[in-house]
Amino acid sequence: MANLNHLSLIEDIELWNEWRLRHPEILPDLTGADFSNYNLQGINLSDVNLNGVNFSNANLIEVNFTKANLHRANLSSANIRRANCYKTCLTEANLNKAYLAETDLSMANLHSANLCEANLTESYLIKANLKNANLIGADLTGATLTEAQLIGTNFNQANLTEVDLSGVLAVYAQFFEAILTGINIEGWVIDETTKVNHVFCNYFYIKPCEKKILPHSKIPINFNEELNKIAEHDFVFSESEIITEKISTKIFNDEIINQEYEAELQRLIWEKESIENKIAELESKLFKKKLNYLVNI
Repeated sequence: MANLNHLSLIEDIELWNEWRLRHPEILPDLTGADFSNYNLQGINLSDVNLNGVNFSNANLIEVNFTKANLHRANLSSANIRRANCYKTCLTEANLNKAYLAETDLSMANLHSANLCEANLTESYLIKANLKNANLIGADLTGATLTEAQLIGTNFNQANLTEVDLSGVLAVYAQFFEAILTGINIEGWVIDETTKVNHVFCNYFYIKPCEKKILPHSKIPINFNEELNKIAEHDFVFSESEIITEKISTKIFNDEIINQEYEAELQRLIWEKESIENKIAELESKLFKKKLNYLVNI
């Protein structure tokens, strides 16, 4: 049950924010309150107990929800743009059709949350827990989900264009008819339980600077098959690199052997010439001695 004194204060956002600054030790309790259609733009609700609160259709632009408890809260169709939801508890919350563009949900707990048709464009869900969350038809264009927990997450028919999925754990996740064009999958963890066999994707990134282009098609593709093809190609490419390296090494070694052979041959030629010169010199001396002997007889 919400604290009545806290409820009366929240009617004036400026007064509420000032009160929060003066009394940081007080953790307000607004459990079960009804703020549907309210304009609460810019209000400070950090560390507040908002369990089961109704925020449907409310204006929550730039609201500070840091570490707040919104378990089973109703935020359907609420405007939560640019809000701070760092480490916010949104377990089993209803965010159906909520507008969360540019919102920071890093390390937020969205376990089993309903985000169907929610707008999460350019949002931050770094290390967020989205286990068993429902994002059917959601728009996550340009969102950052680095190292997020996506175990059993439902992305069916969602738009994940240019989404950063690096380091995510996505076992049992579903991407049926999802748009995956431009996703970054560096270090992501998937297995046979991850459903990516019926998706739309024109290109993706294995690393930020390593783009893989796929044939453009209006028909869904089996992303697993494309990944396997690329893996096989990269393996063949790696093997060809090894073979090329071996050939280059052999050629290089052969060149060294040829150089050594030529050097040895040149040395022998020089030695031969030196020996021939010595023989000629000895023959000349011997001839002179014979000549002197004959003259002196």
